[in-house]
Amino acid sequence: MILGGMLTEAISWRVGFFLNVPIGLAAILAAPRYLPETARHPGRLDVTGALTSTLGVSATVFGVVDSADSGWTNPVTLTALLAGVVFVGLFIAKQKRSPQPLMPLQLFSNRERAGAYAARFLFNGALSSFCFFMSQYLQGVTGDTPCRPAWRSFPRRSRRSPSRPPPRG
Repeated sequence: MILGGMLTEAISWRVGFFLNVPIGLAAILAAPRYLPETARHPGRLDVTGALTSTLGVSATVFGVVDSADSGWTNPVTLTALLAGVVFVGLFIAKQKRSPQPLMPLQLFSNRERAGAYAARFLFNGALSSFCFFMSQYLQGVTGDTPCRPAWRSFPRRSRRSPSRPPPRG
């Protein structure tokens, strides 16, 4: 985050999108050397599941983003949100019947596991939103440079995560 703030301040916020390119290229080049080959399993890609999930999530995101400019009652927003719900519903229905689903729904049959998934999803959403909006507030309202919010968040990010186990010893 600090590197992103420094690059934003020095060049542009668009540079942040390219930070992962050298890391990804290094991982692609290192993978054959350090990762063992996995056994091949026969199977087919669930094209219908891939399409319905992609369209469902994309339509939902578009509807939420469009609502900021057009409002929640705008026909385009409502159509996008409805399409998102329909496509996600079709995805779930397809996954129930698929012999090789993209998302095995049995993962959610255990209440404790499903609750942990939901809690993690909500926690990550809240934390990501907090970081984004706090950075926007500090830059837009208080006039901070892009680098200052990164440095201000460093103590919070550097603390031990409560989900990590305590050190042994």
